[in-house]
Amino acid sequence: MTTLRDVLSGVSGLKPKVVDEIWEQVKANSARLDSCPGPHEFLPIEPDKPFIKHRCARCGGEVEGSSARWYKRGLERSGGR
Repeated sequence: MTTLRDVLSGVSGLKPKVVDEIWEQVKANSARLDSCPGPHEFLPIEPDKPFIKHRCARCGGEVEGSSARWYKRGLERSGGR
């Protein structure tokens, strides 16, 4: 039986161990974001790069730039900020 890990390893060229390490990082990041007292305060990590990641100043969780912008827009429209 082929697992998702095997598929990801095959298409990315990464060793299964590396895929597992990345998955653990993803789960830890999700846990940080989920446990944040909020609201998130996303700040750009490297503003001079084209695809900017943002890190929450409260919890340290990271999201890609588009997600940070939509989160901020949702807060503004809901009166949260």
